[in-house]
Amino acid sequence: MGLNPPPHEAPESAPEPQSPTSSHRDFIAVVKAKIEALSQDVGLLNSDLCEVAERALSNEQEVSTLQGEVASLRAELAFLSTRINTLEART
Repeated sequence: MGLNPPPHEAPESAPEPQSPTSSHRDFIAVVKAKIEALSQDVGLLNSDLCEVAERALSNEQEVSTLQGEVASLRAELAFLSTRINTLEART
């Protein structure tokens, strides 16, 4: 007594392409709206980035100015220190 092999099932065929339904159109509309919102967010972030870069440049210029002032004050301090030492040596 032999067992018969199970009958082969016919492979399922690929679904036929369909015209867009209202749910497809709704999905597309939602995706388009999200893309537009993300595009606006990117624009705002780019604007913020430009402001930060401008502030960083301004801060860098201010730091450079302050470094110059510190160097000038150090030179003046060195001059005054030398002057004081000279005056003390005379007395």
